[in-house]
Amino acid sequence: MLLTHAHRDHVSGVPDFPGVPVLVTAAEHGFIDDGGWLTVTVRSINPSRLQDYAFDGGCYLGFDQSHDVYGDGSIVIVPAPGHTPGSVVVFLTLPGGARYAFVGDLVWQREGILEREERPWLTRRAEQDPVALQESLLRLSAIATRFPEIAIVPSHDARGYAAIPQGSRSAAP
Repeated sequence: MLLTHAHRDHVSGVPDFPGVPVLVTAAEHGFIDDGGWLTVTVRSINPSRLQDYAFDGGCYLGFDQSHDVYGDGSIVIVPAPGHTPGSVVVFLTLPGGARYAFVGDLVWQREGILEREERPWLTRRAEQDPVALQESLLRLSAIATRFPEIAIVPSHDARGYAAIPQGSRSAAP
């Protein structure tokens, strides 16, 4: 299981998958340990399930570092700090070539990237590092402009999920 960040609304389903490792960056792992009430939900998970990964790959679409989960480009993670110290963007390429960027809470709606609109002021108050968040946002905005075929999927914008193919339960093992 791969988290974009460790806030409650992004980790509350983890207990539904007992025994499945939870991949996090070292920076996010530190945030989990020291995040107070913001990370209390993820701290209730067995700590042995949290597995740190490093950004061991080079540049990817304008981000300085990356981590290719399988080494084949199908899932590539890049650091996008700001919302939390270890926030990431997960790029997914499906076998048919469709591409997605799961951006967590970097923005709440696609317009945040495509039109560079900030999130509501109340939600911006909780940002860990507003300067880093702005840098992450600008990088992703450049990607969205240069590669319009990559579907941007903010966690809180249901429109981003509309183009994702739905699997069939009957096809599941």
